[in-house]
Formats: sequence, C-alpha cells, structure tokens
Amino acid sequence: LLTTFHMTMMNLRSRALLFLCLGLGSDSSNALSLRATKLTQDSTYTLNDNNTIPVIGLGVYLSEPGNETHNAVTWALQAGYRLFDTAAMYDNEEDVGDAIADYQEEHNETKSFITTKIIPDDHGFEEVLDACDGSIDKLGVDPIDLYLIHSPEGEKLVETYDALIYLQKEEFVKSIGVSNFGVAHLEAITTDGRPHPAVNQIEMHPLIYQKRKALVEYCQNHNILIQAYGSMLAGKQEWLEKPLIVDMAKKYKRTVSQVLLRWALQHGFQVIPKSVQKERIESNIKVFDFELSDADMTTLDNWSGDLEKYWNPVDEVAVDLGETTNWPDFAEMEVPDEELEFDEEDMLEDGLDEDTEDGEWDEEYGEELEEGEEEFEEGEELEMGGEGEEHDGEEEGEDDDDEEDEEEEL
Repeated sequence: LLTTFHMTMMNLRSRALLFLCLGLGSDSSNALSLRATKLTQDSTYTLNDNNTIPVIGLGVYLSEPGNETHNAVTWALQAGYRLFDTAAMYDNEEDVGDAIADYQEEHNETKSFITTKIIPDDHGFEEVLDACDGSIDKLGVDPIDLYLIHSPEGEKLVETYDALIYLQKEEFVKSIGVSNFGVAHLEAITTDGRPHPAVNQIEMHPLIYQKRKALVEYCQNHNILIQAYGSMLAGKQEWLEKPLIVDMAKKYKRTVSQVLLRWALQHGFQVIPKSVQKERIESNIKVFDFELSDADMTTLDNWSGDLEKYWNPVDEVAVDLGETTNWPDFAEMEVPDEELEFDEEDMLEDGLDEDTEDGEWDEEYGEELEEGEEEFEEGEELEMGGEGEEHDGEEEGEDDDDEEDEEEEL
C-alpha cells in the first residue's frame, strides 16, 4: 500500500510539473501570471541580461528635491522597498542617492536598486556619456543599476541606444532599457544584432491594457520586462471612485490602489507606485498576501476608458535613428584595464567636450532650456514625452483633500 501510495504521489507530481512546463512554455502571459502569484515584497524578476530587478519600487517623479524626496525614500526603505525610480529630468537624483546612502550607513546595509533616465535633450552618443557621468555623480553610485532612454521624442534613437550598450559594456551601468517606446521604436534600435532592452517603462493600467496589448505581447515575446507607470490611474478621482473598482476593493478588503497594483503584478509587470506620504508608501507595498481571481483579472483587463493624463509617444512619435555606424565597432573594443572617467578626454577613444555649459533650468517644467530660449508662459501646455502636464498623476482617491500627493510614477 505504501509503495502504491508513493508511486501515485510521484505520478501526480510529474503530471503537475509537466502541466506547468507546458503552460509556461506555450503561453508567456500565463507564465508571468503563475510566477506573480508566488511573489513577495523581496521577490525579483530576472532580466534578459541575467541581472535581477525588484518587482516593486518607489517612483519619485514630482517629489520635491530636498526633504520631501529624502523622507519618501527613507520611509520606503523602512517599509521594505529596495528599488527607486528617478530621472535626470526630475531634479532629485542627488536626494535619492543621499537618502539611500544615509539609510545604508545607519543600518549597515548595501542592498538597493536605482533606475534613472536620460532626458530627450541628451540624446546622441557623446551626450549620453556626459549625461551618465552626471547621474553617477549625483546618485553617488557606480554602476547605475538600470539606465533608460526616457522617451523616443529626443530622436537619434539608434545612436543613443548604442551609447547605452557602450556604457553597459564598460560597466558604468548594469542594465539598459527604454521608456515610452512602441513596437516601431523597439524594432529600430535592435537592428544589426543589437540586444533587446531589458525594460520598457510605459503607461500601463486596466484602462489602457487592451490598447497596449500588442506592445505587451511584443515585449513578452522578446523577454523585455514591462515596467508600469500610471498603475493607479494617475490618481484620477473620477476613475478611482467607479463602482467597478470600489466594489472589487471592498470584496478583497483592500484599497483601490492595492487592487490595481496587484492586477499589474499578476500580469508580470514591474510596478513603481509613487507617494510622499508615509502611510501610503507603507500601504502600497502590502500587495503580496492576496490574489485576484481569474474572473476579476478579466474584468479589469476589459475595463476601458481614457485618463486624458499622459503623453503618448508610444504611438505618436516618429522613429528617428540618428547615427547608426557606431555599432558594432565599439562592441568589439577591449575594455581598458584602468577605470574610465568621462571627464578625462584621453580615456575615451571618441573624446568628449571638456566642459559643457549648463543651460537655464526651468524648475516648473523640469527641463533644461537652451540659452536664449524663453520659459513657457503660464498656462501654456508642455508636451514632453512622459512628462505631460503631470506625468505621474496624483493620488486623489481615498483622500479627497490631498490633491498634492502624487501617487503615480513615470
């Protein structure tokens, strides 16, 4: 009897493993969903370059430089976050780096993951090298964990992406990726054997899922991780109070934000919810002890609408290649024994300008203006990719009078 029992159990296990293997191999979306159900706040995804990335992090778009950003990052570290998503355009890279360094020194810890991004004005091979040097200096880290092209709107896509490949080869960055790229942009930068980016950070939530499904499938088929911003519907009160999502949150005894984040995780997306409030930072990471049913996932998948909040370079920005002859010449170059320094011209084969003059910084819109260029008049709409009026959206839901709290991420 015992022998029969053990043989039966072994057979069941084999059948279960076979089912999982067949399921994971034939449908990547099912694989990601199955993987997501077993996540914890310490879980990581493995990227296509074999580096790992935490499944959840804190976004800091529109977090004010100084104490606001420093406090948010510190509270997030205390709550268990280890990934922090910033950008050169946010003007708070230094505060993110300082908060992490302060926390790690106090707690004798070294584990963290930082993502930052290149502004469109810094597209171009040599411009990217300078920009990366600046971000490394502000963040106080070397290498940067994940370096993204912020938007295809800066043009020179292949030339800019070649610079990222070069930076990865020289170990100034661990992983490289893009943000707000559509299929056409992704295909353009992977010509002539260039590697696929590890990450594509895009607006992603239930309302836009069906519109972006082809892009999601393309990324999954090429092992490009989707990093979702706008996960909590940009904090738009009119959507966060819809009966569909409110009733679902009540069913699971969760907040609306937690349900929306859980939906993204069960699709295999990486999420970067943003807040500057301690309580909400702590709440947003508590999404690993419940699971949405298949029926509720389908309901959210088919929930349609338009936030009218974000830019849409994924579909609206044309493909501009820029210089395409850098690859594969530099890919075959040997890494010099000594450490490269971007500000030392003799250390780079192509050379860099010794000094670059900083333009005037427009703090209202977070973009660098060329010399002589006038600032935007009050009320004039800025249409920057990913940085529309307020990229990350405000978490208006659950606290009507707290319109200043930005709960979303770019």
